[in-house]
Amino acid sequence: MIAQKYFRLILLLFFIGISNNVLSQNAGLHFDGVDDYIMSDIPPIAGNTAKTVEAWIKTTANSDPNNGGVQTVIVEMGTQATGTRFTLNILNSNAIRIEVQGNGINGTTAVNDGLWHHVAAVYDPLATTKVALYLDGALEASGNLTTAVNTSATGNIQIGRRCDAIHYFNGTIDEVRVWNVARTAAQIANNRNVELCNATANLVAYFPMNEGAPGLSNSSNTNISSYGNNYGTGVLNGFTLSGSTSNFVTGKSLGAGMTIHKINIAKCNSYTWPVTNQTYNTSGNYIGRIAKSNGCDSIIKLNLNITTVLRSTINVHACDTFTWASNGQTYATSGTYMDTLATSGGCDSIVTLNLTVSPIAPTAINVTACDAYTWPENNQRYTESTQAYKMLKNVRGCDSLIILNLTIHKKDSAHFYVNQCNPYTWNATGLTYTKSGVYNAVLVTSYGCDSLVTLHLQISPAFRVVQTEIACSTFTWDKNGKVYTSSTTDSVVYKTAANCDSIIVLDVFIIKFDVTVANKTTYLEANLSGAEYQWVNCFTRLPIVGATAQTFTPTATGTYKCLITYLGCVDSSACTTFVKTVGLNNTNKNNIKIYPNPTHDRVYLEGFELHRSQTIFVYDVQGNLILSKEIVGNGIIDLSALANGIYVIQAGEVFQRVAKM
Repeated sequence: MIAQKYFRLILLLFFIGISNNVLSQNAGLHFDGVDDYIMSDIPPIAGNTAKTVEAWIKTTANSDPNNGGVQTVIVEMGTQATGTRFTLNILNSNAIRIEVQGNGINGTTAVNDGLWHHVAAVYDPLATTKVALYLDGALEASGNLTTAVNTSATGNIQIGRRCDAIHYFNGTIDEVRVWNVARTAAQIANNRNVELCNATANLVAYFPMNEGAPGLSNSSNTNISSYGNNYGTGVLNGFTLSGSTSNFVTGKSLGAGMTIHKINIAKCNSYTWPVTNQTYNTSGNYIGRIAKSNGCDSIIKLNLNITTVLRSTINVHACDTFTWASNGQTYATSGTYMDTLATSGGCDSIVTLNLTVSPIAPTAINVTACDAYTWPENNQRYTESTQAYKMLKNVRGCDSLIILNLTIHKKDSAHFYVNQCNPYTWNATGLTYTKSGVYNAVLVTSYGCDSLVTLHLQISPAFRVVQTEIACSTFTWDKNGKVYTSSTTDSVVYKTAANCDSIIVLDVFIIKFDVTVANKTTYLEANLSGAEYQWVNCFTRLPIVGATAQTFTPTATGTYKCLITYLGCVDSSACTTFVKTVGLNNTNKNNIKIYPNPTHDRVYLEGFELHRSQTIFVYDVQGNLILSKEIVGNGIIDLSALANGIYVIQAGEVFQRVAKM
């Protein structure tokens, strides 16, 4: 034990000797009340557990909201929700206050007199009176909160500001201590006037704030350290770190505590620190603790710079010999050589040379070209197969012979002649051609050279002709000699002069109609409606003047027939014997006439009552309604917009087929 004690003493003296500086004691931090605060990496004392917060403060700020002031926060942990924030601050009457969001307990003594005051807040969940406030070592206020304490596990300990970024402290804070136990009145009173000497049980955070030099430039001190049971860091936010405000200033004069030393050490690859007996492989800031002979710890803050020994390899090919600039030596044989260089950090850098010493063998290149080739090595153009040579210096400065083996292939051309009845798809292009012409394609031969192919194409298209005929009773087609007695479609195929098939299509319409006559006893009537009529005396073979209606009432007994004209065709009924009966009244039937038939454009309708409205309908031969028109009395139907063909006209109860030509 004695040997270990002396070892640590010698170690401490060693580090003090090599340390760059010893941190000031009795320094504190001045907060400007605008944006200065400290955010630590130390989590809160969570839940409904015991807590003690201590600090030395000096302020003249008005924090009393009842007198125009604004609350100022000393130390806080947790988050902004009911019961989850634990805050030591100055509020009513400029006295200290402990609060959890939703409730708090306030002191009565103003602390904004510009003097140093020690403040402490204790929460003991097991005590009858759970909250106590201490001012300068004496009990200031106590009581119980009406809001349950449930400090959040998030929201790290911060100094000089509330967690919702308001109520910044205006004044100086020093010697902040946070405990996870309820400290007694005696412990608070007995330890308030001295800095802590060493690690103490239940000490969660301890910020002596001695990192900076009071009133001087401290721009490099952007954080402070916590020396509780576990080390931590508080980052300085908003501080100007120069002058007498928003900077390190003279803190509360306290009895000597632990000393803090900063040392800078640079090592190669790794470093085993005797203070912690740990080996570090990376650069960084590390903290160690050594107990001094007076019972107080000495905190060593190590700024370690690790420089990794560099190892590199270079590969070199040489023609004859190679002189290595690293060591100035010349090598004539292949091999692996090493050299050690000192870096700026004092660490060696090892360089390995992999050297190959050998002459350069000739290089042959084989080139195949179409028609001609220009060799970039000598810029000469060759039109025939050949072998050429060129001596070059390579990147190592060695002579290198390049041999060109050149093969020249000539371009080809070909012509194809094609006669085609239909569109022609050419395999050479994959395109389909519908017109005669000369077409070219460029193909690649097996040697990779272009080959020009020309297509001479003659397209002789086939023809299709449609012949439309309308005939009465029969039609004889001169193309095939056939006789057609009914409407039909037929075709014949023949060869053109180019031996291509052509087709003629016959679309023939045979007009047939009823030419029978009915003897109605008192008159004769043609059975076909919608035609043109001429009644004839069979005995005299003369037409009867004025007998042009569908019905005919002879004036005398005789034999009569009807010449019927329908769709341009004329036929005669058989002769019918009519007997004139004396004493019977003969009446003429009102007839509706639709003519002419066939027609080119218009059809006339007669026989209607003069003032009677009548709708006329026109259908095609499939029964589809084509058009309709309302007329009063007689009228006209215009068929000029319709295609040529057969149509059916309905006028009341009369249906008549009409041919449009």
